[in-house]
Amino acid sequence: MPQNTASANRMLALIFISNLIGAGFASGQELLIFFVAYGYKGFFGVLTAGLLFTVFGAGIVVLAQKNCWRNHLDLANALCPYPLNKIFDLLISAFLLALTGVMLAASGALAKQELGVTEGYGIAFLGLVLWLSLLGGGKGLLKLPKYLIPPLIFVIIWVSLYSICNFTYVPSQPSPYGHWLLATAIYASYNLLGGLSTMIAVSNLGGNGKGGLWGGIITTFLAFFMVWALMAASPALQNCSLPMLCLAAQGGKLLFGFYTAILAIAIFTTALSAVYSLNCRLNRLKMPSALKNALILTAALPVSIGNFPNIVSRTYGFFGIIGLIILTLLSFKLLFIYVKQRN
Repeated sequence: MPQNTASANRMLALIFISNLIGAGFASGQELLIFFVAYGYKGFFGVLTAGLLFTVFGAGIVVLAQKNCWRNHLDLANALCPYPLNKIFDLLISAFLLALTGVMLAASGALAKQELGVTEGYGIAFLGLVLWLSLLGGGKGLLKLPKYLIPPLIFVIIWVSLYSICNFTYVPSQPSPYGHWLLATAIYASYNLLGGLSTMIAVSNLGGNGKGGLWGGIITTFLAFFMVWALMAASPALQNCSLPMLCLAAQGGKLLFGFYTAILAIAIFTTALSAVYSLNCRLNRLKMPSALKNALILTAALPVSIGNFPNIVSRTYGFFGIIGLIILTLLSFKLLFIYVKQRN
């Protein structure tokens, strides 16, 4: 456990980053769909999404600590009355399950592209590692980001700067989400669905809203550089299932090797956060935690079947709309608390 507020905030920030930077983000696939497709307007989208990350990342920690929330059911109960609270609880749980499935799919795609094996091997390997990592409860979630996220940040910046310095192409391609502002809202809302649930689950670590605030700021910084790098990349690189990995390959074997490891870390940490949050939500079930985790991973398998880019677009687009509704309600809740404190 962290010993003081500063170290607790660092831990909260790293956990928030580990949840936001998943396979879709680290691979570049999300950023292509929601930002790069809009050309230079995508930069405004990144900054807008970053503002939402920082505000809601900080706000949810404050609310969770103030009201002693322990999982996203407490959030759903606070935002709306019965039976809407049960519906929102179910939707957030479904998203976390889908997020786990997307990370399993990403592991399969990575195994197929880099090892030449079928996706099933990558999916099975990640599932086993996740299950073993959570045998000690939440200790793995609390310890691993401290060691895994700093090198992830360094290598992402390294690859991004390589692309920015060596390529100049700026794309203009269609996006399935219409206006860039709508795409930004959908992107931020589905990411925050999982991120807020995890931050509630770990809010008892201590610290305060600064942990969520800094997590959002750092994620925005990384997203800005990655979008810039992907805009500079050629159309052929952008069409890869894992575009940032293909971009890293242009920089040589060393850079490619580092980014492959970083992508695997991003997949793992996000899946770890999602499974842990679901386990916290199922705390009333009288069964061993290891069995609950096994059931969660098994239930997520159907989502992992298919083409990775299609899974990202289909899954995140749907839950982004749901997230918009929940974030709107949460905005009113935060505004009400702010006005009450001012008076």
